[in-house]
Order: sequence, then C-alpha cells, then structure tokens
Amino acid sequence: MRKAGLELLRTRAGESVLEIGFGTGHSLVALAKAVGPKGTVFGVDLSDKMLQRAKTSLAKFNLLARAHLRCADATQLPYEANSMDAVFMSFTVELFDTPEIPTVLRECKRVLRLGGRIVVVACPKTPNATSLPNPICQICQTLSFSMQLATIKPCSQQKRFDLNFRGKMSSSRLRHDLSLA
Repeated sequence: MRKAGLELLRTRAGESVLEIGFGTGHSLVALAKAVGPKGTVFGVDLSDKMLQRAKTSLAKFNLLARAHLRCADATQLPYEANSMDAVFMSFTVELFDTPEIPTVLRECKRVLRLGGRIVVVACPKTPNATSLPNPICQICQTLSFSMQLATIKPCSQQKRFDLNFRGKMSSSRLRHDLSLA
C-alpha cells in the first residue's frame, strides 16, 4: 500500500518533499532516491528511536545527505509556509485523535507550495470497510483540497494490491492536490 501511495505522489528530481510520521524510514529511502541529489527530503516523527532508525536506513543507501529529519509534532510543523512541493503520510493520519486531523492537514496545506501535492495512505478504522474514514474526506473538502480518492485493497489471498480510483472531488479555487489511498 505504501508503494502505491508513493506512486500517487509522483515525486520528481529536485523537489522538496516532507514525510510526516516516517517511522523506520522505508518511504524516506524511496523519496530520497526520487528527489535525486538536487532535491531534499524532510521528515518529522515524534519518536527519537524512529529518528535514529530512519537515519540508519538512509545511511545504508548513502542517502542521508539528502534528508533533514526532526523529532516534531505534525500539529505544528517546523517549516516555513510554501516550502514543500509534496507531503506524504503513510499509516499516520489514523494515529491522530480525530479533532487533531484538521490541524495536521491545515499544517500540510500551509507548508505546501502553490500546486503542491499530498498523499495520505490510510486504513479505514472499521474492519472490512472499503473506504477511508468519512471525517478525513469532509475535512479535506473544508480545507479546499482537490482530492483524488483511491482505494487500495488486497487481491484475493496474494500479497499484492490493486489501486482503484474512485473519482476526483474538486472545488474551483484550489491550490493543492490531495490523494487519499
């Protein structure tokens, strides 16, 4: 699922990309490769241990110089407005209390440049659900994100996933694209 989300992000060489809740750093490695030597990957996570593990992961691939990681809270991102080309969250948004989600998404919107992209990979909170939590979609509409909704669901018993786009929701005066996977 994370790989499908990274594909939706469409990271390009030379970009500045932020990952929120980077954990062990698996996605950071992919993002650092995608931005190339002229790009930068930024990351925030609450855990000092995850920060160290992510740095170790990046160092294994000689990519640590492309990354700037911090222990920080996504409700108060330590970055200037309009400083990121893209934001990526994978299995992170569901860790926030529902009242904090709008704050996190507002912070994402604040740091995104004009035309910036955000991809949120999330699981429904109820078993066997096939869509993302409705509050996330409602919040995104309130914040005027242009949303491309996708579901990623397992294909039979195999360990592979199909990505199914469910349409695009948009408003006329939008600055950012949001893909929910």
